[in-house]
Amino acid sequence: MLPTITSSPRQAMRFLRNDPGKGIRSIVKKLERALAEDSKRSVNKIPDFIGSYLITEAFHLAVDNLTDVYAATMQFSTPRREITVNDSIDFLDGQISKCEALLLSDLISHSSQASEIVGRTLNLLFFAKQQIKRRYSLVLPKPPSSDMKSLDRAQTSSPPRTEKALEANLVPHLTLHSSLLYQLYHSLFPAERMMVAAGRQEGDEIIISALFDVTGTASATGVHADPDRLGRALISMSETDTYLVAWLHSHPGRSSDATYPSPIDLRQERNWLRDYSPLLVSAIMVRDGFVRFWGKALENGKVAVRIEGPGIRACSNTENVYQLLA
Repeated sequence: MLPTITSSPRQAMRFLRNDPGKGIRSIVKKLERALAEDSKRSVNKIPDFIGSYLITEAFHLAVDNLTDVYAATMQFSTPRREITVNDSIDFLDGQISKCEALLLSDLISHSSQASEIVGRTLNLLFFAKQQIKRRYSLVLPKPPSSDMKSLDRAQTSSPPRTEKALEANLVPHLTLHSSLLYQLYHSLFPAERMMVAAGRQEGDEIIISALFDVTGTASATGVHADPDRLGRALISMSETDTYLVAWLHSHPGRSSDATYPSPIDLRQERNWLRDYSPLLVSAIMVRDGFVRFWGKALENGKVAVRIEGPGIRACSNTENVYQLLA
């Protein structure tokens, strides 16, 4: 049936009109179950911050937002309701906007745990939306004009800080051991390949805990994340209370000059910042071992990179460029 639908828009539209919404409902139900699991885990981790009202309030707001999204999703997917493609996209966009507004506000900036909860909720909503868009792409509505405003806010707003970093006014550091960079080197070639890193923030340090290969469509002009691989990575992050801390890919060519981001890379980074963490770090590696860490978060001083371990040479005093020596 799929080839027929793809080759004939009229038949595809008739197919979608006759579809009772079972496919969409199954996606929304998966989202509902994931939200329920995350809600249960988050409620069980409500901290007892004696004498730290702002941190406790931020955590409560994040959990409350997660509960509201879960309740709204249950109501939206009730069996008595007919679910259409456009309605589901509008619903998810509405919930995404609420999460973005909370994530970019000062209300939860006092707690990294609260920011991670809202970030995971946003990731789950975004993944469900992408699944529906891929399956029913013929009837998608136009993106809301507020998307660019959200992007501007994401790039200009202050990022959330951890409790310890907030008190000491420190910039969070993304810490990478040299062994991790060598692992990346062996995983990112032949170019172009892409990986994302999961991690968590502890004090003023962001620690990478897992790497996921999300390589999708690649060509001479760049590589894009595979939606299914990225979705599985985001679900794994949600289940382990981590979030997306870095986006890394390889370029063809050699020398540090080949590690500069292309216009396509810059556009992709804007999307990553909009949909994920404002502390996201980007990295580009080439075959002779040069790697450049870059991105708005680094440029604006919202996060810094710290490399530890042997076998790595710092190549610049002003840029985050290194080379693997082995």
